[in-house]
Amino acid sequence: PTAIASFDGAVYKQIKITESNVEKVLKDTAKIGFKVEKSWLTEKKLGKTDVALFRSVNNEWVQLKTTVGTEDGTYVHYTAETPGFSYFVIGHKLGTTTTAATTTSAATEAEAAAAEAAALAGVAAEAATGTTSTSSSWPWVVGIIVVLGVIAGAYFFMKKK
Repeated sequence: PTAIASFDGAVYKQIKITESNVEKVLKDTAKIGFKVEKSWLTEKKLGKTDVALFRSVNNEWVQLKTTVGTEDGTYVHYTAETPGFSYFVIGHKLGTTTTAATTTSAATEAEAAAAEAAALAGVAAEAATGTTSTSSSWPWVVGIIVVLGVIAGAYFFMKKK
């Protein structure tokens, strides 16, 4: 929306994630799983650790704690922690420069070691228009919903024990 500040860095996707049918009892951060095409990283000359999830807070983009996960033939998978839901951007991490695709960041590796599990229930994701990706956003949105559903199921299963 025009009310949201524009993002200055390279943008992979723009997303809107809202709470739906969630009791206000969640006390921790929520984890959001997402993936980025390796071809986009190569095109932008970014390493896999140069990507972060950003959340719009008070018309500013706040970089969220983002950890690098697994890779497959097409994507690098990530997890980010957020204290709430809003508009998000997957993009070039603040404080990094464009580098070769194999560059790693010690700060990101430290963040990955410190990542903790968080509770999440009933989250619905709706994709906004991606500004730089030519692929359809539907498979990506479905992936987020599936990951969040698994997290919610695990949360409720552990809570019943």
